[in-house]
Amino acid sequence: MVEGVTRGVQRLLRYRIDDLDVLVPAVELVRYLFLHNKTLANALMQPGAIMELFRPEQPGIYERLHLQFTRKMPVSALTKSFVAEFAWIAIDPDARHSWDSVAALSVGRSYVTFRPPRLLNCKWKVVWEQKRNSALVLEILHIAGRPHPCGVVCYSHPSIRGTERFRPGRKETEKERASDGDAKPKEIRDYVVDDHSLGSRIDVNQAAIPAPSKLVGFSRKIEVMKIAADRIPTNGPGSGGRDGGSRRTLSYNEEPEPSAVVRRRVRIMASVADDGAGHVLPPVEFRMLEPADSSFVGELTPLLKTIQFMQRKLPTVAVATSLYVLKEGRAFSATGEHRRPCLIALFHPPHRSPMVLIEVDHSGGYKLSSLLLTYREGVSFGTIEENVKALLDGLVDNSGSWNTNLAGLSLSCTCIRLPKILRSPGRQHENSYCWKWAMQLIDRFGMQDLVVKNQ
Repeated sequence: MVEGVTRGVQRLLRYRIDDLDVLVPAVELVRYLFLHNKTLANALMQPGAIMELFRPEQPGIYERLHLQFTRKMPVSALTKSFVAEFAWIAIDPDARHSWDSVAALSVGRSYVTFRPPRLLNCKWKVVWEQKRNSALVLEILHIAGRPHPCGVVCYSHPSIRGTERFRPGRKETEKERASDGDAKPKEIRDYVVDDHSLGSRIDVNQAAIPAPSKLVGFSRKIEVMKIAADRIPTNGPGSGGRDGGSRRTLSYNEEPEPSAVVRRRVRIMASVADDGAGHVLPPVEFRMLEPADSSFVGELTPLLKTIQFMQRKLPTVAVATSLYVLKEGRAFSATGEHRRPCLIALFHPPHRSPMVLIEVDHSGGYKLSSLLLTYREGVSFGTIEENVKALLDGLVDNSGSWNTNLAGLSLSCTCIRLPKILRSPGRQHENSYCWKWAMQLIDRFGMQDLVVKNQ
């Protein structure tokens, strides 16, 4: 025990698996089930605060639900995975009762406690410490099989409005734009969270930064659709004048940003505390990354198996894999009726810098190289996440071609293309073929000295 440091108190929930007692800290289960971003975190301990985030709906079972978010919910947080989780919290009677119990049972105590929802027949993926017949859960990674009260969730927000496209007049040429001495440089913003801030100013369009994803684990597939808060009509006879008429929202596809534009990186202090009119720091939200649907992984199965074989040969190397979907917006983003999945594998050898393997599903005949990122010493996990997201977004913007010349990427890592991994037709699902590639990748990663024989 460290001198001068007192141990805190935690409420432990006890689950039984055969002869094993599994102890789950209540605060960790609350984190996984409810704390998806700072908006929910600030609302959790305030009774009734969740009702201010959306137009109230009676908890119950809905085949089709329309969630109408208010301006207190940042529009930047509304990903499909977050909307599905919010609908479960706010509409499922059992989950809503559990949410309300956190504040009711924890306020005034030195620890967090609540009435957990029923999680019968759910599959848990956790990190734990086991000793004899007891195991203490350190982190919950995934809980699959939760019942969801809705089949289809439609959502709207005051900032999401219908648009009408138009073709604008003549735009400045790149030469004219470059010759404009008053042109402002494009800012690349790095948000730094102020831990001591008491609040942030109100901004419904606040920025959102990526956060590690939580895999959505419901017992059925939930369809999530975005709809406009209102379809804004065009101006016409009887639509009113300047004061009484409705507004038009006009948009067009902008030209690609010219390479002559100067980019400037700036650091901005921001806050994740509650919004308030008297505060000056800009608010920042955390956006959930969108995990892939586990029922469709495209042509990534052989590589997933190969990485498992690599893990067996490299027991001292920490290996973590995740499946995500590419952002929407281009034909390359989808394959058939599914969002195109991608595999991210992080390898962290002992006393060495981490390496990241990125593989995108090749369904549809795309011949895309895998990408290996080798990092320098001291690079943070946040930087790795930013680089991976920027590369995947750039891949979509380039319609399926890697862009490794992103600003600042070369300062933290080296990008190596790995073409034609596991591409022999008819052999991709053979164990011997995957074992062969596992050893080849270990060699390419420079980890031959870490191989343990007879594994």
